Amino acid sequence: MMAAVLGVSACTPQRTDSGTAIVTLHQGLPCFSVEDRLDTRDKALKLAYVQVVDASGHQAWDAQFRDGTRITSASCITYGSRTESMTTTTPAMPLAVGQRYRVIVMAPVADLPSAPQGYTASFCMTTAGPAPMATPTSASSCEGVAR
Repeated sequence: MMAAVLGVSACTPQRTDSGTAIVTLHQGLPCFSVEDRLDTRDKALKLAYVQVVDASGHQAWDAQFRDGTRITSASCITYGSRTESMTTTTPAMPLAVGQRYRVIVMAPVADLPSAPQGYTASFCMTTAGPAPMATPTSASSCEGVAR
């Protein structure tokens, strides 16, 4: 009896706390999306919030989304954008060239136990726009990123 219970629990996918956020350029500003994952590829994820913080942890932008706002790997939310379905708790601050930022996109999928709750990435601002960092969790500055 115990072996059967263990066999079932071993097959239950574990939730991943964080996936990779995708940072692209849209009209000269960073645009944030979620990674294209097999477990979320055909799903529109329910967007809860997008938050951008600078290297010292100060919020540069914080937008909360009400029920119904969806995001996919093929769509993105532009930094500082405003829609009827969002509440901006921290208005978008100007992003400084050479500054490192981190974005958190919270978009949980309740019916997919293996999907991440949120997506994160670090990026640097350059004169051409945002540049994703090669090592988002360990890089502490924008050194080496073309400006």
